[in-house]
Amino acid sequence: MPDQAQSKITHDALTATERERLAKLEQAFRVHAAALHGDALSPLMVDTLATSLAGYAVVFSYLVTGNTEEIDPDDSKEMRRFARSVIEADDMAQRNLEFSLGQRKAELEAEFLAGLKRGEALNLQRAGILEQRKASYVAGKLDAPFV
Repeated sequence: MPDQAQSKITHDALTATERERLAKLEQAFRVHAAALHGDALSPLMVDTLATSLAGYAVVFSYLVTGNTEEIDPDDSKEMRRFARSVIEADDMAQRNLEFSLGQRKAELEAEFLAGLKRGEALNLQRAGILEQRKASYVAGKLDAPFV
């Protein structure tokens, strides 16, 4: 979480070099947030998280010193880990992801049911396997890689 003492940092308070570093870090964060969650995390939420990055001590240290020992926007593995930790630590981001997942599940369930032949849903329900098949279909689609 951002440190309280540093959470008031604005772009105007930064030097040109620090602003460039922050822009580079924010861009790397956006890329890795998208890689982690696709479009499940709303653009507004990603913007909110990206603009709060300067409040993190490791980010502030990088901005001021340029030292990449703690965080390096060019290191994909490190940025992916950092993006994951920022997103997981934010309650609103987690709620946004849960909502998106619920919405996506509802869409996939409707897609599954629409793909059944007339009367097939009723037959599967009577056999007691409709929910299992629907859950399997949804899980398969959710686990499929992004295309």
